[in-house]
Amino acid sequence: MTQARGERGDWLRLVTLNLWNLNPPLKQRMAALDAQARSLNADIYCFQEVSPVQPARLQLTMVEALRGFNISYAQTGEWKGRPEGLATLSRRAASDSIYERLPGASSDMDRGLLVTRYGRLFVINTHWAYRIDDEELRQMQARHAGAIIKELTGNKQNQVVFCGDLNTTADSRTVQLFLKQTGLLHVLDPSPDTFSSKNIFADPALTVDRAIDHIFVSPNIEFRSPEVLSSVDGIHASDHFAVSVDIRPRK
Repeated sequence: MTQARGERGDWLRLVTLNLWNLNPPLKQRMAALDAQARSLNADIYCFQEVSPVQPARLQLTMVEALRGFNISYAQTGEWKGRPEGLATLSRRAASDSIYERLPGASSDMDRGLLVTRYGRLFVINTHWAYRIDDEELRQMQARHAGAIIKELTGNKQNQVVFCGDLNTTADSRTVQLFLKQTGLLHVLDPSPDTFSSKNIFADPALTVDRAIDHIFVSPNIEFRSPEVLSSVDGIHASDHFAVSVDIRPRK
């Protein structure tokens, strides 16, 4: 999907990826992300499981291709004492960014939404509860997120992108109810697996070969070229695969 940004005109490339926090081999993984970012040449990145390698220094600072991007970051909680959160990076400075906590802490950590606004475009980055048997909790989180989206899209000028690691598939009751509630469109359905046995970092104990990372858009956003992205020269940046899409928000 390599393409010079100038060739895309007024289309924006958006990518979502769970970064798999600080798991080893971190240096090699961030080098793979750097190569992937150079190839993608994206305008907006939504990352989950973003953690500091040092106080006030996120692992994203190891990725040279992302230096110079505007960063919105929110810590959602801690995993075994390690801070973890959401980060949305963009070439264009955001109008504002807020964090909305989602209801019901699971047995792992709190969850939330990072809502970053670019004029009338709202990019919502999230990471829902991860355990297989947490489906009721994910439904609570989906309803809460859906209410926020309905409020935003009540203004017909607003445009919404909702993305992240939802830890559930597009055909799940949770996602189906969420799409019905919000009226959002799935950019890639059916989707190739994003948590896959083809990825050497994916833990089979967490149930692999599922498409659990998604991008949804409001109907007033055009989209094209959705894709699941795997490795760079055989090296994976994470235990998840990234998802990308080109969008053209209405001016």
